[in-house]
Amino acid sequence: MDKLLKIGDITIKVIRIFKEIIPKPKPKPDDESKKLPYIKNDNLNPFIPNYTDIYDKKILSLIKTKGIIGIQDEKNNNHERVSTALLQAKHKVDIIIYYGDKLLLAIKDQLEKLINNEENEVVIRILIAKKCSKLLREVSKLEKVPFRANKIKEAIDHIKEIKSKINFNKTGKKGSIGFRQFGTEIRYALILIDNEWAWWTPYHTGIPTERITSFELVKAGKESFINLCIEHFDKLWEKYE
Repeated sequence: MDKLLKIGDITIKVIRIFKEIIPKPKPKPDDESKKLPYIKNDNLNPFIPNYTDIYDKKILSLIKTKGIIGIQDEKNNNHERVSTALLQAKHKVDIIIYYGDKLLLAIKDQLEKLINNEENEVVIRILIAKKCSKLLREVSKLEKVPFRANKIKEAIDHIKEIKSKINFNKTGKKGSIGFRQFGTEIRYALILIDNEWAWWTPYHTGIPTERITSFELVKAGKESFINLCIEHFDKLWEKYE
């Protein structure tokens, strides 16, 4: 019996030694796809299969092809993101906006820096709505807010102020800023930088812009959504010359 106990003790010790010598197998990484969020449909929407993976490779590939790199809403500091992107402009900045009074006030300093940057000749083009356009009156009715034509005047005053800050005495390159007024029922706001980056906000007439989601776009190829924005802006700019 004593011999058996000794043999048993030796066996246990040998097993412990082997456990220390033999490396432990590395744990297999969890399947990341299992951690991704899913849309639970409960058969309420026939267009969405149950538990559709919202990070499906086809969806991600399409987003990448279209050049959509960000989605922002009222919870994010949109003006801060736009301001940061503006200071990276090398050639031009194109803007479409209904009124433009708040936006231009928020980015006025950045625009002044751009047109006075001696290293680059940045051209700034701004499209804003006509002061007494039918479009703005209809928007005001749907949003149930008073029609304030003075907002357009404030925007134009901001543009004139920025223009007055151009230093024509400097020896380096000089930027420029100009605006035109549209009457077409434009359905989105746009800030386009060097035809490479854009902040695109689709309008839903009757819903305040503060509640609307914006999309951050880049040029990622021929199918990039930003290309449509470039083409549309150029057509509008030429039309309202």
